[in-house]
Amino acid sequence: MTGMDKLRFGILMACVCVFLQGQAQRLDNYTVENGLAQSFVNTVAQDSEGFIWAGTQNGLSCFDGAQFKNYRSGQVGTDNILDNKVKRVAKDQRGGIWLIFNMGLQRWDATTNSFITVYEASPETGDITDICFDGENGLWILHEKGIRCYDIQRSQHASVSLVWRYDHWDLPSEYIRKGRLFCQNGHLIIYNRNKAWACNDKKFEWTRVLSDIVGDILIIWPDPFAKDTYWIQTTKGAKYVGAESTKWFPEIQHSWGLNNLPVMFGLSCIIPSRNRLFIWDGSSLKLFSEDFPFEILSVCSDAQKGLWLGTNAKGLYRYYFPEYAFQVYNAGEVVNFPVLKDNNNQIVAQSGDMCRPIVAEKALDRTANGKKYKAITLDAKGDYWLLDCNAQLTHPASNRAIQLRNLKPNDRVQRMAFLDDWVAFIIANNAFIACNTRTGNEIRIDNESSNRNFFTQTFNVHIVKSDKTGKVWLATSTGLMSLVFDWTNNKSVIDTLNILQGKEIYAVEMDKGGNQLWIGTNSGFYNYNIEGKTLIKVVTDQIGHDEVIYCLQNDHNGHLWMGTNSGLKKYDPVSKQSFWWTVSDGLPANEFNKGTVSISADGEIFMGTVRGGIRFYPQAIEKSSERKNTRIAQVLINGLTSVWGKEGSEVVCQEGDNLYIQFSLPDFNAGTKRHIRYRLINNDEEWSNLETSSLSFASLAAGTYQLEASLANEKNEWGTPVEIRIRVKMFWWKKVLIGALILLTIAGFVGMRWYYPRKKTAETLNAAGAEEPMVPALAGDDQEFQAPLVSDIVAELIEENFMHSDYGLPDILQKLKISKAHLHRKMIAEKGMTAVIMLKNRRMQAAEHLLIHKPDMTISEIAYSSGFNDPNYFSTVFSSFYGMSPTVFRQKNTG
Repeated sequence: MTGMDKLRFGILMACVCVFLQGQAQRLDNYTVENGLAQSFVNTVAQDSEGFIWAGTQNGLSCFDGAQFKNYRSGQVGTDNILDNKVKRVAKDQRGGIWLIFNMGLQRWDATTNSFITVYEASPETGDITDICFDGENGLWILHEKGIRCYDIQRSQHASVSLVWRYDHWDLPSEYIRKGRLFCQNGHLIIYNRNKAWACNDKKFEWTRVLSDIVGDILIIWPDPFAKDTYWIQTTKGAKYVGAESTKWFPEIQHSWGLNNLPVMFGLSCIIPSRNRLFIWDGSSLKLFSEDFPFEILSVCSDAQKGLWLGTNAKGLYRYYFPEYAFQVYNAGEVVNFPVLKDNNNQIVAQSGDMCRPIVAEKALDRTANGKKYKAITLDAKGDYWLLDCNAQLTHPASNRAIQLRNLKPNDRVQRMAFLDDWVAFIIANNAFIACNTRTGNEIRIDNESSNRNFFTQTFNVHIVKSDKTGKVWLATSTGLMSLVFDWTNNKSVIDTLNILQGKEIYAVEMDKGGNQLWIGTNSGFYNYNIEGKTLIKVVTDQIGHDEVIYCLQNDHNGHLWMGTNSGLKKYDPVSKQSFWWTVSDGLPANEFNKGTVSISADGEIFMGTVRGGIRFYPQAIEKSSERKNTRIAQVLINGLTSVWGKEGSEVVCQEGDNLYIQFSLPDFNAGTKRHIRYRLINNDEEWSNLETSSLSFASLAAGTYQLEASLANEKNEWGTPVEIRIRVKMFWWKKVLIGALILLTIAGFVGMRWYYPRKKTAETLNAAGAEEPMVPALAGDDQEFQAPLVSDIVAELIEENFMHSDYGLPDILQKLKISKAHLHRKMIAEKGMTAVIMLKNRRMQAAEHLLIHKPDMTISEIAYSSGFNDPNYFSTVFSSFYGMSPTVFRQKNTG
């Protein structure tokens, strides 16, 4: 950036930093005491649903805003991960979560709430060193012995598979031993220590690059503010490599690199450095935090404007900030010009009669080549077009220039706009000019043209839009009018339709389908159906009947953002809901200016008010009054995880089973504030409120049920319910009993049909003096064999082996030679608990005894003696079992 752009952006970021430092900042710490798998957090990331994933040295943790769920290698069921040491948690282009281990890759499948192994390393490939996504649906995997590339194939059900593209195994060992990958704009780089090599993926030719590096390279990452720029962070500092210049920042140092990627936070980039955070705005670097009492290993941001910091042995931290969703520029000034941001993240503004552009390139300086520009705008491709005082229209990207014949020296340009990438409109005080930039043809409408009556009516054009038919709509000071341009004959055809005649139209926006117009006027908000030619006035709780709508903008989700005379408002055309922001939410003023709105390719919106402009991302200022949906995070049957999916899935259990269902919604600013209701159809049709985020059912009768649960907002408006089907099976002995009763009934019926005729015959014979034959009695032993209970055998096995940390349910099943389901039924019937719970109880009893009677033993020694291979995990289990840590338990019970 240069010139005024640097100055304004620097002032903006300085104000943001001062504002942040003047507010109370808070650090929340999560350790094993809170349920974290382990306190050495290698990697942290947030998934597309808002859940935080933390990879540690001893397992993976998922945080839902209230509690952690841990996953470890060797667990039975879908919770199994390949290795307890999670090398990295990475996100692909669609927000999918990938787990990287030395031995393979796993992907979190939200449809089944399980980990799917998509790739496994082999002795031929060696351990996985690093992976990267190339932005073109490609996955590169670097091994100890070479490199492979795969296409990520996704089915309509969101399942993922890898299709081999090619591999290369002739790389020198210095390339790949502990090497790492960086991919940007199709360029692949392998770097290792102080060397790096770039790859031509067509010929697989490798070229040495980055030869002047100081220190060992830890990580390379692309700069988010400009194309073809990147950062090289080493053990000695960080080097910024741009298209025109390079900068060296010795203050940014690391001892860790693989997961220490910077993150975007609001409109700035946060760069971690040992125990500090720096903020980078595209041109300058500033210290963002004081020294932390820990070293940062990884960092990510969440949707509630918080930073998550993974540390070395200090657990997981969340760094809170006050709400500052709106960033203000030109504070205190009247902003009556649109601000534009092109594809290269260059910001341009125009203000005043001469439309002073603020640009990032010297070639676009308003005084470049001695010229001054009257107007500047972006076309549909995101490229700049400039109009100078000599009526020359310039396209800097291609060095094209078009001399406008119909723009006269006395025409004061008010605005310039592009409807696509080839038709430009110049709105002046004396004329309305359309220019075909491909052919150079022009059409001018003024008082001297054949359409002079039209121009007299539309002397002040505010906005120009086009629909899917090519018709051009003009928002004027006397209503909404339309034109059809005939470029063959270089003339325009006026549509006689005049909508809202007599009203001043400040803003017009087209819906995504091109069938409806949203119209902002000096006295209300309207919707016009182009095909049906119907006009409706839109009035909501937040949008008044006489609201002044100065500017309108569609975001990428189809929501309408409007600058009004009473604040910023958002309207959802689908739900018909509206939301409202004022100066109390961070706006510089409640009154906006007409035509001062634009949106960038990445979705950032710019608007101008009477006391400064604002820039924001719509997703960053979500109102709490919007409806949200809860989700089912976990289903347990008798304490064991059930295999289940999302909506419409089925949970199968038996009568007498304890069914536990955990709901969750990530809200890290208020994790305990949930208002959930539920109902169990076929059992209770009425809704019941939940005081917590979990629900339990015990001994449901056999049958099929439909569980529904939904979340309410602050207005007590309920979201769409999440559903899960529950099928309760009858106990096997009940089935046998019912079958036996049915057989007895049938036998009795058959017997009666057989007995009565025999009896009648016998009575007839007796009456005739016949003797009844004698039936000899059967003699035999009546001995009873008493088999030992299965639960007693399990108890003996546990007593003999509980102190071995690798002893578990698979060993018990192998010893007894029975199935898991059979053992489960036997244990519940005989002891009322599962074998896993019995083993856990025995280990807890042993730990309790040692804590009280062996004061000389350390917590770690007690953990190993009680059958645990990790003292931290032992502390977590003990705390959840007794409600306190082992240390506190010992203090309370030994005085």
